Amino acid sequence: MGLTWLKKVGEIAARGAAFATGLSPLVEPFFEHKGKSDDIFAQVNDSLMEAQNVITTVEAIGAITGIDGKQKLSAASPLIATILKNKLVAGRKIKDQPLFDAGVSGLTDSLVKILNSLDEGDAKID
Repeated sequence: MGLTWLKKVGEIAARGAAFATGLSPLVEPFFEHKGKSDDIFAQVNDSLMEAQNVITTVEAIGAITGIDGKQKLSAASPLIATILKNKLVAGRKIKDQPLFDAGVSGLTDSLVKILNSLDEGDAKID
């Protein structure tokens, strides 16, 4: 597999470059914000941005250390689980931890696929 957007971002981050991009401008026009929905949207948006930062950081570490995709998924998933526990499911009891962990791993993998689907030409320092 060639150079993907996520790999290129990881390489940029590994060189100490600052990289920031947002998914919210793409989805925000589809949501009408009123009252409590603003808080929920902001919470989901913040969580997704934090998850993206985790993924790009782990990708940068992978670029330095040479770890494979499975190892990067194993490194990123617990960090994303923490984000979810502190924000999206805060105050709720997790009844089935293995199911939660599998869901977090699937979500992490899906976010990686979304980021890898982006054109690597867009991965640059602004």
